[in-house]
Amino acid sequence: MADLVNSDGKKRIEWVGLLFLLAVSAGWGFNWVVMKNLIAEWPPLSSRGLAGIVGALGLMLAAKVSGESLKVAEGEWPRLLLAAFLNVTGWMGVGGLALLWLSAGESVIVAYTMPAWAALFAWLILGERFTLLRALALMLGIAGVVILFSGHLFSGREMSFGLTKWLGLASVLFPAIGFALGAVLMKRTPISLPPIASAAWQIGLGS
Repeated sequence: MADLVNSDGKKRIEWVGLLFLLAVSAGWGFNWVVMKNLIAEWPPLSSRGLAGIVGALGLMLAAKVSGESLKVAEGEWPRLLLAAFLNVTGWMGVGGLALLWLSAGESVIVAYTMPAWAALFAWLILGERFTLLRALALMLGIAGVVILFSGHLFSGREMSFGLTKWLGLASVLFPAIGFALGAVLMKRTPISLPPIASAAWQIGLGS
């Protein structure tokens, strides 16, 4: 990292951050396509849950190697369980169920309205300014979901927006809103665990 910080170090670090963001965005988007194909062969809760447990065990090993403590203070278990439910069970489990009824494209568009909901919760819970730009982002996110799904009403196919579509919409909207709420609650009352250990516990418990 030291070689990145020089006279124009800030600019270099920003570019590295943007590259990481691009990689994560592409990976997340591609993941929904992979999962859509995977659940044709493997039930969604099993595939997501087992993968999460394996990932959590790997993170616990990484935490130990890094010298991080996995010990959870007694008073922090309720917050840790809530974070695991909102950030992992909802996102990985319930969000995975949505792929039974929605296409990968529909699922990912609704799921990533999460930042708009986070802005709303940050205003309500943290007292952050709800700027015009944030309000516009929230309205655009909701409008995008409405346009995406209302298109099925005019597709000329009967019952194209039936019970299964509503189930799919609810299944992917819940984790989007829940993940946003979890992120804001973690900001308000952080869990006093090292980062790798915190991720390991949340993924393990949530899975």
